Amino acid sequence: MTIPTGILAQVVVEIPPIPPIPPIPDISQFPQAPVPPSDIPPEVLAWLQGIPPEIVIIPILGVLLIGGSVIFLLTRAIARRIEGKGQKALQAEITALHERIAELESGHQRIAELEERVDFNERMLVRARGAGSAAGGFDAAG
Repeated sequence: MTIPTGILAQVVVEIPPIPPIPPIPDISQFPQAPVPPSDIPPEVLAWLQGIPPEIVIIPILGVLLIGGSVIFLLTRAIARRIEGKGQKALQAEITALHERIAELESGHQRIAELEERVDFNERMLVRARGAGSAAGGFDAAG
């Protein structure tokens, strides 16, 4: 169905009412599971039932705290041991790099010495050419 433009349409939607909530059945109607017999003597059970919950919770929290601390310390020690192995490898690499730098620096010294020798040879050639051209024997042009 097509609604022509310019015409307003009104749609009415009816919502059904919410159904009533059924009554909650009485628990006493259902059979109860039998409680297994306990090996704990009745005197001990009476003593345990007389203990306030705070006195039971505090030792449990203490055991959990101590256990957590031990686990934390063990994991930190294992992590440090693993990290120490990595540091040895890094230290060896750093030592190798220091040796390589020392080799490169000695190479720079050799290059400087070779440059001085080339300069000296160039000066000697200029003197020899100057002395040869003054005597008329050697010409630089060929």
